[in-house]
Amino acid sequence: MDRRLAAILHADVVGYSRLMEGAETRTFRELKTLFDGVWLPALGRHSGRLVNTAGDAMLVEFGSAVAAVRCAMELQVSMSERNANRPPERHVTLRIGLNIGEVIVDGDNIFGDEVNLAARIQALAEPGTVVVSARVREAVEGKVAFGFDDLGDHSVKNISRPVRVHRVLPAAAGAEETILPVRAAAPPLPMPPTPMRAPPAGSALADRLGADPRSPYGAPSVPPTPMPQYPPPQPTAPPIAPAQPYMTPPAPTYPPAASPGYPPLQQPPAYPPMQQPAAPSYPPMQQPVAPSYPPMQQPTPSAYPPAPYPAPTGYPPAQQPAPGGYPPAQQPGYPPPQPPPTYPPQPAAPEFQSWSEPATQNMPPQFMSAPLPAPAWRLAGSDRAGAPVDMRLEPGLLEQTEGVVFGRLPRYCHLTFDNDSLSRRHARFRAAPDGTLTVEDLGSTNGTAVDGQRIEAFRPVPLRDGSRLSLGEIKVVVSKA
Repeated sequence: MDRRLAAILHADVVGYSRLMEGAETRTFRELKTLFDGVWLPALGRHSGRLVNTAGDAMLVEFGSAVAAVRCAMELQVSMSERNANRPPERHVTLRIGLNIGEVIVDGDNIFGDEVNLAARIQALAEPGTVVVSARVREAVEGKVAFGFDDLGDHSVKNISRPVRVHRVLPAAAGAEETILPVRAAAPPLPMPPTPMRAPPAGSALADRLGADPRSPYGAPSVPPTPMPQYPPPQPTAPPIAPAQPYMTPPAPTYPPAASPGYPPLQQPPAYPPMQQPAAPSYPPMQQPVAPSYPPMQQPTPSAYPPAPYPAPTGYPPAQQPAPGGYPPAQQPGYPPPQPPPTYPPQPAAPEFQSWSEPATQNMPPQFMSAPLPAPAWRLAGSDRAGAPVDMRLEPGLLEQTEGVVFGRLPRYCHLTFDNDSLSRRHARFRAAPDGTLTVEDLGSTNGTAVDGQRIEAFRPVPLRDGSRLSLGEIKVVVSKA
């Protein structure tokens, strides 16, 4: 099993399912044109090796982290220029993630944790941006003119440790890394004619050819070779007669075709209207008569003789001990009981003027500054087909930096639901410092709406108890659990 150090690039097309659903054949041709005319040439210019493709994603291996970053930024610039002249619904946008580390090599394919981490970093990128790991930034910083924006630590799926990522910023105007459109190379300029040099004086060639005193270069004078004189050729074929003008033959005339006489169409026979069968009449149903039963006979109580009881048996009287037959009981000496302790009187509870004025003047400081615990939230509703939806958002997950990501694919989200109207990463739920639940749309295809109003992507919006939330075709009601 071979291993080697490599820079891994993972790219993905944003909204691929939406593009294929609207125009499958057209989208396939556009992606094929981009793949052959834009992506593969860019990889070749930066010595990248295409490892694998999966419809809307591609995995590329580089031997240099600097080459990987430059190739990623060139791809984003090329796609931005291509989308400038296209309608927004037909934009093809990329997310790109970069990582560096040791990979396992199996033939033409590569495997390992670093390859999986590159795919997770790609999922954290916004559409049209490049996001890299901290090791990539350390490897290329000072060697490229691009800037970096620290996005902090993130918890990603199936990776136990937190991952710090950075967004690559475009280079400043006039910097070395400014990417310009690729143009065809200019044709080479023609070379100036080289003057002919005379042979060295005294050489055998100069003695044989001689020198021409009229030549400014002292070039040898070569007498012109006389051209042989040939007699003119004699005609051997008879002259060709002039061509006669072409006469168009007259068009033939044909007698009119005799049309056969067909009998007139016969009208279909008229049939009498269909007779509707008379509805059969049935006699009314006879209601069964409830049977009458004679009243139940109560049994007459029988006169039984009283049961004989045996006469009381005479027992001898109990023998009582004589007085003074037992010694007096010995009582142990215990101290006299102590009176209960007395406590000072407790102060009376404070009286409030109204329910809106909390009594904070008598509360200890540690209770006045402690924040209230964040509540759990519940999202209950259904999708367009009527399938029930019931999800619970725990406060511990909502208070994390990443929050709770909701979408369609489990490898990108903490909470998932199988519905085609959802994007792979559709929305994010977080808890505000005051305990309020917020929702943020992550650039989804079908969008997110709160109380019927579609919200802007990547801008958190607070939710209240009873808010109506639409995630694609899923409609739920927000409530505190």
